[in-house]
Amino acid sequence: MAFNNNEQGEWYTVSCGQCTFTLPVRYQNLGLIGQGTYGIVVRATDTATGKYVAIKKLLRPFQTHIHAKRTYRELKLLMYLNHPDAQVIQLYNVFTPEQDVNEFQT
Repeated sequence: MAFNNNEQGEWYTVSCGQCTFTLPVRYQNLGLIGQGTYGIVVRATDTATGKYVAIKKLLRPFQTHIHAKRTYRELKLLMYLNHPDAQVIQLYNVFTPEQDVNEFQT
């Protein structure tokens, strides 16, 4: 699992549904899966592995302390599910193009 923007390489911006994503170029061919109050989920092809991945963009993850707690809880749960035998959900990557990972953790 990568947490460093420097490992992501080049970025590009693409619209999918009613949202704009800024993603590492390895994720291509976006298709909308669903959207809700707190985020939007798209399917993409990871060109580095050839596999389909789901990408979730959290909307306003730090707008309030409640949103921040919800964001933290979701990431912790996904990290816990990151097991070699996981067939349905596995966290592969967390990234933010807007800021460095060290700023994200403070």
